[in-house]
Amino acid sequence: MTVSQTQLQTLLLPRLKESDIIYQKFRAIHAHIAEGSEVITTIIDDKVETQNIAEAGDYIVKNLTRSEEMYIVPKEKFPRLYQFSKNIDDSWDAYIPKGQIKALEVTPQVLSLLEQTSPFLILAPWGEEQQVEIHDYLVTPLAKQNEIYRVARSAFGETYQPIT
Repeated sequence: MTVSQTQLQTLLLPRLKESDIIYQKFRAIHAHIAEGSEVITTIIDDKVETQNIAEAGDYIVKNLTRSEEMYIVPKEKFPRLYQFSKNIDDSWDAYIPKGQIKALEVTPQVLSLLEQTSPFLILAPWGEEQQVEIHDYLVTPLAKQNEIYRVARSAFGETYQPIT
């Protein structure tokens, strides 16, 4: 059974909010503006993480990690999360991340709290299921703390660092 956003927020947001550790992306990203209707499949370590459809004006983002995973950031969120750095080519621009998150590693205790075994599914804020495995991270944006999504363990280590 898929764990809903409501369940995640009820069970995990209190733990995320009480954590003193804040993380920030430390790698630049590449991005371009979507024309609309592009289907973006996020693949990390040869596994499909999620899929989403871009609307016109959204941003298609590529992380500069081993997997070079791609995902969509809604146009209204992008300026809050990234600052323009430089033009790369006709397709991509480089941006510096400025968004911050709180994170909770998926441990046996978290599995117990959610009444799940590894792997399990959550409903991501954008309406698609994400498969979560032990030692992945469940994260919430610091600015609003109103959604929870998965970041694969390998991507988390390549992308985020604690700043507090």
